Amino acid sequence: MSFSDWQVVVIYPSRRVEQRRLYPHRTLLSGDQIHRIYLDELGEIRSLPLWVAVMVLTTVEEDRAPEEA
Repeated sequence: MSFSDWQVVVIYPSRRVEQRRLYPHRTLLSGDQIHRIYLDELGEIRSLPLWVAVMVLTTVEEDRAPEEA
């Protein structure tokens, strides 16, 4: 089996942790096959699907996590 039209999703807790040095993969990373998701930009945690909310929960401050959970 061969996959010729692939897509990739990269999940970051926030934009500030995204790598800045793209060389030697800059062509791939700037293309339309790679999609970035920033967990801190998805909105209110309680309105997200459970599986997404669990990922977001790992990024909130420790003292806020019990209330959000």
